[in-house]
Amino acid sequence: MPISQSLARTFICSGILLLLTACGDPTPEAPAVPFEEELQTRLINAIPGEVIEIPAGVHEFTRSLSLTVDGVTLRGAGMNESILSFKNQQQGAEGLLVSANDFVIEDLAIED
Repeated sequence: MPISQSLARTFICSGILLLLTACGDPTPEAPAVPFEEELQTRLINAIPGEVIEIPAGVHEFTRSLSLTVDGVTLRGAGMNESILSFKNQQQGAEGLLVSANDFVIEDLAIED
């Protein structure tokens, strides 16, 4: 019988350990950066020839975006899939201000 008691203790200890592990605090996730900020940062940090992908979805902006780097492409997932919407814009006179050469926009829509 000592084997069965030892086995029972092992199961009990394993169960307690499992419960304690499951009750621990989850690792906090970093807060998500709003797409508006992420895209403006990518436009500021762009390098010539870079392609910046715009994921599918309606992306609403409250401020204008600007680009000053030559040779950058903004590429969406399709004109009806990736939409940059400035209808709720609160700052800036334009939606997207580009003061660069060889700029390309493809497969996305810009509204309002």
